[in-house]
Amino acid sequence: MIPAMKREGYPVGFTVGITAASSTLGNIIPPSLMMIVYAATAGISVGSLFLAGIVPGLLVGFGQMAWARHVAGRLGIGEHTPFSVRRLWSAGGAGWATLVIPVIVIGGILGGVFTATEASVVALVYVLVLAVALRQITPSRLFRLSEDSIGLFSLSLLCVAAASLWGWVLAYYAVPQAVVGWLGGIGLLDSTLGIFVTVIVVFLVIGTFMDAIPAIIILQPIVGEVTLAGGIDPYHMGLVVVLTLAIGLITPPYGLCLLIASDLAGLSTLAATRALVPFYVISLAVVAIAALFPGVVLWIPRAAMAGVAP
Repeated sequence: MIPAMKREGYPVGFTVGITAASSTLGNIIPPSLMMIVYAATAGISVGSLFLAGIVPGLLVGFGQMAWARHVAGRLGIGEHTPFSVRRLWSAGGAGWATLVIPVIVIGGILGGVFTATEASVVALVYVLVLAVALRQITPSRLFRLSEDSIGLFSLSLLCVAAASLWGWVLAYYAVPQAVVGWLGGIGLLDSTLGIFVTVIVVFLVIGTFMDAIPAIIILQPIVGEVTLAGGIDPYHMGLVVVLTLAIGLITPPYGLCLLIASDLAGLSTLAATRALVPFYVISLAVVAIAALFPGVVLWIPRAAMAGVAP
């Protein structure tokens, strides 16, 4: 996408910013690995947390689209071919087989057909059958893909294992309860706004130098106790945590999406970070909306899964 945007006349910084920022939406709009880990750690419904991410994810996406439209208008970049429903329908028809995947995952989980883990297996089998049917895979390629997958996910699982051990240590020494007592002593638990501001600031800082998955596993026991003590809906808190950690993916020095996009565009990280400022504003605005207006986060889970949220 970056070379194509460059050819259209977009500034290099913008191409990096929109590519890196939009890549974080996969952690907000379901299915999301962050949400699965948070739900598993907190003992809440994965499907309900998925549903809670739909509206905030759309808000972030539409905010980024609006900024892209503003930049295109300012630079006089227009469409070569006007939009038409017929072309959209044609493209959707050509890609219908792959568009079935999220329907299988989300529909299967919400319909109670299978769990989130089982959904991943079903989706994998479907993709393999599809790849074989379209002659896009060979036994040797399947072996290489399996090898790459094992290497990639073993790193994540090592992080999860270490973080789980740390979480057990925190629980053994009653650290979450001690933190809740300390926060109550300084009055932060007296205000829902104070709790959310504290949680958002902490995860903004943590996200700049730690991967989201270990951060969730390590800190969720503390966040869970604070959520309970403050009378906050656990799905509401979970969504705010995920939204905040997604910003860490485009925040230096750790921001993985930022580093990859800037490297692909041949742009320095400092210049790319400056270009990301509007996208930071959009993401933080949605985090604030999600924190201040729980109805934005919870209305779909409430409507779709009775009894999930009070």
